[in-house]
Formats: sequence, structure tokens, C-alpha cells
Amino acid sequence: MYVPCWNCGTEAWIETQVECRDCRSVVRRCIDCANLLGTHECSIYKVEITDTDCNTPTTLSLSYKCPHYRVDPPALARLQEAATAKERQPPRGAAAAAAPSVVHAEDVRRAAAERRLPEQPTAEPAEETVQPQTRRTIVIGHRGSSSLAPENTLAAVRAGLEAGATAIELDVQISKDGRPVCIHNATLPRTTTGTGWVVEHTLAELKELDAGSWFGPQFAGQRIPELAEALAIVPAPVWINVHLRAHENESDRCERAVCDAITETGCETRTWITHHTRHGLHRIRKMLPRLRLCWISRGGESDDEYIDDAYYMGFRMLQPTIHLVTKEFVEYAHSMNMWVNVSYARTREDIARLLDMNVDGLFAGNPALVHEVIRERQSEAPGS
Repeated sequence: MYVPCWNCGTEAWIETQVECRDCRSVVRRCIDCANLLGTHECSIYKVEITDTDCNTPTTLSLSYKCPHYRVDPPALARLQEAATAKERQPPRGAAAAAAPSVVHAEDVRRAAAERRLPEQPTAEPAEETVQPQTRRTIVIGHRGSSSLAPENTLAAVRAGLEAGATAIELDVQISKDGRPVCIHNATLPRTTTGTGWVVEHTLAELKELDAGSWFGPQFAGQRIPELAEALAIVPAPVWINVHLRAHENESDRCERAVCDAITETGCETRTWITHHTRHGLHRIRKMLPRLRLCWISRGGESDDEYIDDAYYMGFRMLQPTIHLVTKEFVEYAHSMNMWVNVSYARTREDIARLLDMNVDGLFAGNPALVHEVIRERQSEAPGS
């Protein structure tokens, strides 16, 4: 959206940052934060913030930099002189004796992440401040259980639960009459007996299609489920990942329908939403603030930029592909107290590699295979 620059009133396009990266005040840029003194020091955490931190933290955030913004040199010099005359206080949450006289924004971001509960599902009670590295890896049934049954059908959801999935992923498109339905592709031929686009058919028309026989004759008669149907058969405490795949032209309508289905089935506290559109995630946050949010980047950024951009936008869950994720990626995300779900593991080797990286969530078409590998590793561990 276009908003006036805090400093000069010039209209500028703002699309991502919604909070100060250091004290988390609701602002568009850290330079706009009311707690940021003229010396570029955050008055909350007494942290020096450079021009780069304020205006150009990542490539995606360049739109925050107003071309008219200038620091008045004489005023800045006077404020800096006054600031150096007083004793700096240490950041909150740090021991005063151990705190340096000047700390950097990255240190404060790390400390803030340690203070705040992560905005993602944890296997431990919420009151326990367990670091991500000690969490039990969540086994996410890919499209229910895409290796065991026709993806995104009720049969796949049940098979995933029977195979030990601790979370179920469901892809969602929107029907012509505005009903959220579980299907991956925007078109019908790959997994159903239908033709054309999902959005061109009503729910009743979609329900007439066979969504199972392509996978095997034993699944003939499986239908495209409505999202609420699938959510209703996933029992607590199993987590649910709803992946919105509707075209951008239909995204807003799909988001509202998905939020209605989640509210209807009462699973908001154990659901996270995955979306390729950051604007869509912000809209969802306004409708259901308690939902966890996962942003999938369109690509083009470096690993660090993907993590930083998601963090600055307030999304605490990431979903890199198995081909791109590295141990360094996971470690950096964990240092920001973010959750890393990787899509997806097909083989024992894939599973072992991701477990070695200490990922938080692991998508698998066959959840039972993941548990089998985990048991084998545990039995081989020293002292077992």
C-alpha cells in the first residue's frame, strides 16, 4: 500500500516491515520508531542503530528508504555529543556488568528472540523457554500422506495419522462459489477426473469428481474434500498446516474462507498458515491473530535475506526446500528463534540429513518412514 513518509509526507510503497526490529514498536521502518533518538540510539534498549540498519536492512526492504530522508548533521553532532556524556545503560535482559557500552542491533535482536516465546508450534509446554535445537522434530504428513494415498483427500489424512504424523499439511484452492477445497494444483486433470480450473467449478461440481482412482483402484470414489471436512478429522494435539495456493486474484477470497473454516472447526491454536504472498499473511493476521504464519519466498534472495525478510515482517516460520536448506541456514534461523520446516523428504538419506541439521519440521509423504529412521538412530546412539 502507499503511505506517507514519516519524515516528509511523500507517498511511498510499504509492503513488509510492520514493527521496529529492536523494540518491536509498530512502525514501518526503524527510523520511524518513536523510541529511536536523533543519535540513532533506541531508547528502549540503548542500542546504536546505523543508517543501514534503519533504512536498508535487506534488498527486499529498500522500499522503506525515503529519498528525501536526511539526518541534519549539526543537530546529529550535538545529540551525539550529549549522548556520549551520559553513561549508557545495558540492554534489557542482560547483566549490567557484562554489557558493553555500545551494542549493535544484531545483538539486541538475538536477545529479544531469546526473551520472546517463538511464534510457532512447540512440542513442549509454552511456559518452557526451550531453544529450538532441543525440540523434537515434527513429522508433517505431506498433503496428508502423498506416498500412501491420493494427496489432499480424506484417505490421505487418515493414512498420515495412522503412519504417525504429528502434523498434517493440506493444500487449499477456492471454488467458484467461494468454498475452500483441498487440492494442490489450480487445475483439475492431474489428480481428478475433471478438466479446467478449480475456481471455475462450484463445490457441488467438484464433489462429483473422482480424486482417488489416479493413485490406485482401491481409492476410487475419493472426493475433493472441503477444508472444514479435512480439519474435522485431525484430532488434537496433531498440528495442521494449511497451505494457501489460490491465484493472487482469488487470494483475498480464499484467505477469508480459510479463516472461516478454521474458526468453524476450532483448531486455530494448533494451525499454521503457509502462503507465498506476504500481503495475504498480513491480512490473515488481522482476521485471526493467534495463527502462526509461514512465508515461502518467491526466490531470488540469499538464505540470510529470506530469513531476515520473514523475521522483519513478523513471520516466525520458514519453509525452505530440501535442495536449498543447509545447516548454516537452520542455525541462523534458530539464532533468530525461528522455526524451520523443510519440504520434503523422500528417502532415508533425505530424512537422516535433515535430522542431522536439527530442523524443526520435516515434510514426508510417508511419516512412518521418518519414525523408523528416528528409531534406528536412537538404537545406534551410544548408551542406548
